Amino acid sequence: GAQVRRIRQLEDGVAVTYHDQRSGREQVVRADYLISTLPLPLVARLDTDFSDPIKAALLSTRSDQATKVAWQSPRFWETDYRTYGGLSWIEHPARLLWYPSNDLNTREGLLVAGYVTGEGADVFGAQPFDKQYAISKEAVELLHPGYAKHLRNPLAVSWEQIPYSEGPWLQREHFPADASALLEAGHGRVYFAGDGLVQSGVGIWQESAANSARHVVGQLAERVIQQRHIAA
Repeated sequence: GAQVRRIRQLEDGVAVTYHDQRSGREQVVRADYLISTLPLPLVARLDTDFSDPIKAALLSTRSDQATKVAWQSPRFWETDYRTYGGLSWIEHPARLLWYPSNDLNTREGLLVAGYVTGEGADVFGAQPFDKQYAISKEAVELLHPGYAKHLRNPLAVSWEQIPYSEGPWLQREHFPADASALLEAGHGRVYFAGDGLVQSGVGIWQESAANSARHVVGQLAERVIQQRHIAA
């Protein structure tokens, strides 16, 4: 893998220094432009020559927390409860059950039995896996008595514990609109893209990431076209 360490803007491009984890050496790559899709809180920790306003905008971002727990299971929710996709919200530490809406009427499926976000998610995700699985099973048994015994092969993921991600999405309350607008405008030859920018619709996840990508590509295309017209 390659771990980015430093970003420097040049007169005619951008230089990125990274640590090559295979060789153990630092390498430098240069390009005309840079589109950074790293989560913004991680960009804030890099060694850069960004302006003070850009650095302040990056430092204003905070990642949220989220943990999912899922199980492989016979599709009892379909055969015995006539439930085909959707969610059941419960007053319980696991908070919800999320039934799959794909591969309906097959023998087995993936049941999400716990999706903890926002307040308390960091505490839930910091617990040992056995504890998370026990809480998850308890939620299934609460809604579907007698069926938790069919659950197997559990998997728990806490996004704040995933390297180079460190969170599922940004906490919008810590990301002022003027900071977002500043980063969306780019900085010299560096552009920022990701689900925390160009907010509309859902405002997170794939929808916002796609909007941000289109926005940056449009900016860069317009800039290159203008430069070609000037050169001509």
